Amino acid sequence: MEWHDNSISEYGFLIERSTSGSSSYEQIDEIEPNQEEYTDDDDELIEATIYYYRIRSYNESGPSEYSEAVFDTTWYGLPIAPQGLSSSTISNSSIGLTWSYDADDEIGFYIDRKTGGDATYARIDSVQKKPQRSCQRFDHCPLCPVATKVL
Repeated sequence: MEWHDNSISEYGFLIERSTSGSSSYEQIDEIEPNQEEYTDDDDELIEATIYYYRIRSYNESGPSEYSEAVFDTTWYGLPIAPQGLSSSTISNSSIGLTWSYDADDEIGFYIDRKTGGDATYARIDSVQKKPQRSCQRFDHCPLCPVATKVL
């Protein structure tokens, strides 16, 4: 988070965090004066969780009023790998890929290919997440997340 340091006599800033945005804030850090940004890199943050923050400066007379609260959401962790990848020959110049994915944390899939045992993989396409999970083949149903991509 970032802010504008309006104080000229502060000894530092008190950083507070909450998961509710109400009165249940907890002080998580105290930082040096003249700072204008802070990163909360606590290993205990939970993925896909909204966190609210507020700050205030302090000096020998006591603390200032709180800033307005700001909030942000932590990212999801890495998605799990798709399962059951299989291929089928469509024609002499096309191969179909089929896989399943039972989680709901993906936004799409990358298609990588290599030609030969010692070659490196190269990205050749991507497939976006589809909103419905009732189809069985992507190449025949545009809403299907169980995808077959003709390459």
